[in-house]
Amino acid sequence: NVKEVLGTQDSFFTGAPDLDIHTPTYIRRMYLQDLYRFYRLYDRKLEFKSPFFVSDDLTHVGFFFTKRIFGDLLKDEVKELTHFLMKRKDMILLQALDGFYFSESSVEAWLLRAYIESSIEDYRTALQSYQRALALDPNSERAMKGYAQCCLHARKFDQAESTYRKLLQADEGNLRLQLRLAFALISQDKMDEGFGILYKVRYEHPDNQEAARIFAWASLLQGKVEQAEKVYGEMKARGQFEPVDNLNYGYCKLFHQQVSQGIELFREYLSSITKDEQMEYESLYDEMQEDKELLSRYGFTDIDLKLICDLVVNPRS
Repeated sequence: NVKEVLGTQDSFFTGAPDLDIHTPTYIRRMYLQDLYRFYRLYDRKLEFKSPFFVSDDLTHVGFFFTKRIFGDLLKDEVKELTHFLMKRKDMILLQALDGFYFSESSVEAWLLRAYIESSIEDYRTALQSYQRALALDPNSERAMKGYAQCCLHARKFDQAESTYRKLLQADEGNLRLQLRLAFALISQDKMDEGFGILYKVRYEHPDNQEAARIFAWASLLQGKVEQAEKVYGEMKARGQFEPVDNLNYGYCKLFHQQVSQGIELFREYLSSITKDEQMEYESLYDEMQEDKELLSRYGFTDIDLKLICDLVVNPRS
């Protein structure tokens, strides 16, 4: 019957709980809701500057945290807001905060700046910011982790290795740190130690996706194409693929002379990273240039890469 379908009467809405409409929290929320409705509904709203609007070039920031009158009053709240914006990856407002609250004597300020620089892939500048943070607090775990990660992106693998070793001294069971150390080692051709870590992690955590991804890439670097191809195939079958996995799996197919399959994987990769057809060729070619050393080991020249990119972007009928 209807009652059984809907459940017991306990599930029916019984009204909102009593609210104290005189609390600062309630008043603030009502004010913000009224203000938001005004800028959504009023037909002449464009005559006013909306506090809810932020332009891409920051020429108008309706963001009261950056108003001088609030500068000293809100410093305690800035840290909490910064973490919130980082989770949302709101780079525009983070840049606004950085420009207003930056202090050379603040570890948090240097970490925020490094985060922004890393997000726009300016890793070398981010490294300098992390170094400034570490100069102020050499034991900052956040600064060391960020610095090590930036070192990987900037291909400073020896510095990444030393930093991850230091981090593991304080947290030796941290799986992610172990895997990042393995990646840094393998990238320096320290295969024995790097694979030793990977074999151990994969044995203890057979379903770990990051371990599988690094293991497959390391296998490619070591010339074990069949091993890499098997791992990538298993990951794809389980639906665990990231965009870069299609790229690397495509390399496996190329190295086995399965060009058509490789091209299809490259197309999947492009479809996941760009919607701009005009940029597809450049995007794929730039990525292949990053892996030029690996590709050259298997006999692929720059001309070969350009031809492959052309086949991917301009399929022949």
